Amino acid sequence: MRWDDEIRSPENLAPKAVDLTDDEVDAAIQLLETMARDDIDDYTDFSDCADVCVGSELGCRVT
Repeated sequence: MRWDDEIRSPENLAPKAVDLTDDEVDAAIQLLETMARDDIDDYTDFSDCADVCVGSELGCRVT
């Protein structure tokens, strides 16, 4: 339960508007495209890694 004075309006959390040039937008798009991966076959589910880490901390082996 929360009191009225503990709840903030989300309007105060929004980032301020900025002006971007076309060059900046193009550079950002290019950066995202170079960081993106088309082939995700070697993707590892991180929950598997978490199971192994937690299992090792508890002294058990997760297969």
